[in-house]
Amino acid sequence: MLAELDHPKFTGAWIRIHDSGDFHSTAYLLAWLDIARSRTDTGFYCYTKEIALFRQHVEPDPSPNFRWVYSYGGTQDADLDPERDRVADVFADEQATQDAGWHSQAESDLLAVLGPAPVGIPANRIPRFTRLQNGRRWSDWQADTAAERGYGRDWQKNRAAYLREHRLCAQCRQPATVADHHPETRRSLVARGVADPTPGTDSGHSANRATTDTPHSRAQVAGTSATPPSGERYLVASTSKYNLF
Repeated sequence: MLAELDHPKFTGAWIRIHDSGDFHSTAYLLAWLDIARSRTDTGFYCYTKEIALFRQHVEPDPSPNFRWVYSYGGTQDADLDPERDRVADVFADEQATQDAGWHSQAESDLLAVLGPAPVGIPANRIPRFTRLQNGRRWSDWQADTAAERGYGRDWQKNRAAYLREHRLCAQCRQPATVADHHPETRRSLVARGVADPTPGTDSGHSANRATTDTPHSRAQVAGTSATPPSGERYLVASTSKYNLF
């Protein structure tokens, strides 16, 4: 990746990390942060639902050329504060975005990180998902789905207690006693008496969390202004697991 980014076309360009996908491991996130710090003439940006991971590893000391926006519709929505965080939500259409008083990024995806916030994203017109969304924002869709699964419509207000009760990891919602668990989360859980000091084993955890860090051939090259030019190209790094709910 570093060798590819040495090409002159990436100087002054913005690269979106992921077209769909997210940072499903600490190591993967840290690798991208290292890349950003190594190529300061290139801008990097992303959408993410991994709020806890970014709170710990990105927010304390972000690289100036690394921008992010937190996406509603994940399992950590309750941890978001629109007054503090740059947030984005998916709306049924442009009109719904305007009616809510949010700011569309339809003109350019870069507006998600360079334009005004909060950010509204019009949903892709995929018939099946349009029917499922049923005019809702993704944040509302996520909350409704949680309610249907028995968590309760207001489950996010009691998320920490729920995770402790069910011995789940705050980052990945997997059992907190697996051998390859996030070390920082495990230390916290052990300190609170939630997890056993000696990890157990669960071969399924590694499989569930596996990612494929495969750069695609599309590259986005745009200016650094808040109203980027059209004709964008994409360099998108994707993971094998799509994080909708």
